[in-house]
Amino acid sequence: MQSELITFAATDGFPLDGLVYTAASGAADRAALLVHGKIMNFYTGPGRILPPHLTALGWSCLAMNRRGHDLGGIRNGRESYGGAWEKFGDSLLDIAGGIAELKRRGYSKIMLIGHSFGGISAAAYAAAHPDDIAALVLCSAGSGGRDYLVQSSRRGMLAAERHDEVDAEARRLVAAGRGEQMIGVPGWWYAITAASWVDLSGNVPSTVDNARRYPGPILALRGSKEATEAYPAEAVAEAAGKRATLAVVPGGDHFYNGTEPAFVSAVCDWVKMAA
Repeated sequence: MQSELITFAATDGFPLDGLVYTAASGAADRAALLVHGKIMNFYTGPGRILPPHLTALGWSCLAMNRRGHDLGGIRNGRESYGGAWEKFGDSLLDIAGGIAELKRRGYSKIMLIGHSFGGISAAAYAAAHPDDIAALVLCSAGSGGRDYLVQSSRRGMLAAERHDEVDAEARRLVAAGRGEQMIGVPGWWYAITAASWVDLSGNVPSTVDNARRYPGPILALRGSKEATEAYPAEAVAEAAGKRATLAVVPGGDHFYNGTEPAFVSAVCDWVKMAA
């Protein structure tokens, strides 16, 4: 396995970074695109865990950063970006850029793997562009939908019990032309711009609905410690029917801490069988 740090562009030109892992053997036309979760990046979570095992099966990999990686940062200037600024549509532009980069490198059979918020994005991209995606792996994909932020707050994240108050403040700031103003919130991820809050409150699609729309094979996976309301692997598998396989990692949390071997086995066994 060889690795290469690259910079490539989202379809709107935004620069993104990632790590390409090239399989030493196997079909030269197949690759996996790995998409991280909210506030994560390409060197954490499944994007770090899976590539050595997938390349051993003959699948090259691109573990990519969405522009929503980490809470915030800068590149070659002082204009900030990151998870606190992210809008849902950004993720789709970023994934499209990753797909284009893999195609440019000669890969025509692409498996899309998304974790958490990246799973919501991956399901949406696959449903909208089924011809691009040979197989879809949803690792603890969030439920998405119109209740995405409400549900997150109800679980103690984001605004927690202050949800209605923060929602009103975010909408007031956007209406006043101050959408880039940061709002501190009591729960993880602790800060968000008003514009990002308003966007995510209305534009995050349902993962279950998108799994139903995507016509290819799906692995729907979650840890056994995760709430099915928030990470609806069972509902995804039911919606996709015979195209889907459900896997629940015993003892697994949202990041598969301490259960990495079982998580890897669940993904790789399915890849060998279905993808």
